[in-house]
Amino acid sequence: MALFGIPLFVSVALAQAPTPMPTQPMPGEPKKMDATKPAATSPDVEKALELFKQDKAADALELLKKSAKSNPAQVMPKIQLAQWFLQANKGQNARILTEQAISEDARHPEGYIWNGNIAFNEGRVTDAMLNLSMALLLCEDKRWDTDAKKRYQKETRYGLVSCYESRGDMLGAKEQLIGLLNDDTKNAQLRQRLAATLFRLDVVKEARKELIQAYADDATVDPPELKMASFWQSKASIETDAKKAADCREKAEDWFKKATSTYNKNGKCYREYAMWLLEAYKTEAAGLYIDQALK
Repeated sequence: MALFGIPLFVSVALAQAPTPMPTQPMPGEPKKMDATKPAATSPDVEKALELFKQDKAADALELLKKSAKSNPAQVMPKIQLAQWFLQANKGQNARILTEQAISEDARHPEGYIWNGNIAFNEGRVTDAMLNLSMALLLCEDKRWDTDAKKRYQKETRYGLVSCYESRGDMLGAKEQLIGLLNDDTKNAQLRQRLAATLFRLDVVKEARKELIQAYADDATVDPPELKMASFWQSKASIETDAKKAADCREKAEDWFKKATSTYNKNGKCYREYAMWLLEAYKTEAAGLYIDQALK
């Protein structure tokens, strides 16, 4: 089960569904980050999906219930069916099943997480946060082993990060990101997301510190200097004061220069700086960096 940023509560088998209309996922979680997701979809779930595609939802549900008895990591049967209904653009069926699932097991985080996802994607951020906050509390229930607890906490926190970000509440997002990193300290992409949040809070030195740590943990992510350049570039694009915007662009260029000099064998640093120069109509200078990128 994965949520808020990668395909939501969708089993591996769901990719084979005819032509559903999926809802847009919450932004954020790259696929490589999900270190605690359950095992691959069981054959019973795949069979249930086939029954669902044959308009045999009741039979699909019975098979899901049977399968769930032997697989505790499986998505709640009615939540799984709700996901398929939503993917098939039958939102009313999905909502009814979700409410039934929560009613039948009101202390299971999964129903609230899924309900929060539906609410978020319908623009009801407050409802999403209420559901996710309840889910986070229920993660502490003693019925969950360590792996299940971490899995539900992870999905819930990613959802809350998206909610806080959508409201522009970077302090709230920061708290949830730190919670995620406590359980996944070497997750470089997650740490870069925290750095972006800190930058938006104007804690620039702390943001750079997190970028340096992210790159130390995983050298395949963008170097710290390049990310700092992109942060300042983004800030310049939304700055309404002309003088402040110019100052942001100057800082962005300084970091681009540092990136290309520090990582002179990293083609992306040259390419990104070249693109920035082209957007600034500095075509002659851009050409030099394009040549370096190609090399």
